[in-house]
Amino acid sequence: MDVLNKNTFTEFLLSQGVLKFGDFTLKDGSKSPFFLDFGALATGGAFRQVGSFFNQVIEEKVGFDKIDFLHGPPYKAVMLAGACALTWSGKDMPCLFSRKEAKQHGEGGNFFGHQPKPGEGYVLVDDVMSSGGTKVQALEMLKGYKCLGVVVGVDRQHEDGGVTAAERFTQETGVPVYSVIKLKSLCLSLDGLIEASKYQAMKEFCGL
Repeated sequence: MDVLNKNTFTEFLLSQGVLKFGDFTLKDGSKSPFFLDFGALATGGAFRQVGSFFNQVIEEKVGFDKIDFLHGPPYKAVMLAGACALTWSGKDMPCLFSRKEAKQHGEGGNFFGHQPKPGEGYVLVDDVMSSGGTKVQALEMLKGYKCLGVVVGVDRQHEDGGVTAAERFTQETGVPVYSVIKLKSLCLSLDGLIEASKYQAMKEFCGL
């Protein structure tokens, strides 16, 4: 199976309940006829599948041989980075995870998992690309290590002044953003898979 077939990934998101339809209010207060909830992934089989989707992008766009570790920021990306590491058979891939707030007891600190050495290169794994703010925070937390790329499941293609959030993020940080699928491609691949009214609402939201 070609895991990067857009319809295949879309069908996976639908079957796992990741892609939900309704009347949603997003973090910025805007309304959306859909929501992407990668937290709906809950089984070993689902983790293996999503890891395979992400890994093909990571291998093709960056190359696992160049990566010293994967980073999964809180919360859902912790699961995604772990799924990628478990699924990749090329080498035993380390993972570094971070907390939103530093732990004050036990081992303490902001991080757990892999203990990176200065100068190591990593790929940041996350569920979606929206405004890019959380990705900037993640880069700041990992100063001293080289981010080779950000890989997300869905690039929502948020635009501001004709530039998408992913493009602006790359302009400001120098870090490329890759996705398994972009929102407009995801929308078009839904044709015939969902009710006509939901499909039309998605097209209008995406400006298609």
